[in-house]
Amino acid sequence: MPVCINSNLCVDCQRCVRDCVFSVFAEQNGKIMVKNESSCILCGHCEAVCPTGAISVQESAWSLHEFYRPQATPVSSDAFVRLSTERRSIRQFQNKSLDESVLRYLLETARYSPTGVNRQNLKYIVLQNSLPALKALVFGELIRDPEKYASVIGPAVLTRIIESAKNNQDNLFFSAPAVIVVLDQCGKQIDGALAVAHIVLLAETLRIGTCINGIFPKIASTDPVFSSFLSIPAGYGIVTSIAIGYPNVEYMRIPVRKPADVLWK
Repeated sequence: MPVCINSNLCVDCQRCVRDCVFSVFAEQNGKIMVKNESSCILCGHCEAVCPTGAISVQESAWSLHEFYRPQATPVSSDAFVRLSTERRSIRQFQNKSLDESVLRYLLETARYSPTGVNRQNLKYIVLQNSLPALKALVFGELIRDPEKYASVIGPAVLTRIIESAKNNQDNLFFSAPAVIVVLDQCGKQIDGALAVAHIVLLAETLRIGTCINGIFPKIASTDPVFSSFLSIPAGYGIVTSIAIGYPNVEYMRIPVRKPADVLWK
């Protein structure tokens, strides 16, 4: 069974019954029972809400084992707003590598971003040592057959990337020391976008700069040579990519943004 209840620990508080939108649990003779096992999506909410630890979600290495700490000071709304508004897309990076432990920390947090019906199907490719080879492949293909890519990324963007590459400059990943490629099953986008938001905001707290790159996925989708290079699994596609590294620029002000376009009804 994917969900197990320890009857010796269960106090019949029914928190799991109220929290589970798939009606997996029911009360029977004063005890909570697993009624609809086939509907369980292994989200772990029952395990998280149980005050006594009576519920365990089995067959999941990602099962929750830490308690929330309500006594801890949460992030203030003002601090979060400043974090969100002060973040800038970085296109100037220091010539300094990122430690693998830092990248793992970012991706570990991304595991907890929301996914539809708890799909958790995202995959990531982290390019560091192989990044120069990928850039050589991309720039070589763009220069070899520009017409093939002009309609995909636009002639102005294509020209800028090609001319920079001819001058040994990187106008695609901006000489970032690492690139994270986010994958999801073909045709699905939202889960990957939510994970990226987690990654870039957490990176900001570490003084690490990021630039979400939607141009590379368009290039990569044009020719299977890129999927082969990246070893993208069958049935998966690139949602987006993130150039990431230590910033080599400092911003002094928050730029103006358009007012939110909201329809209140």
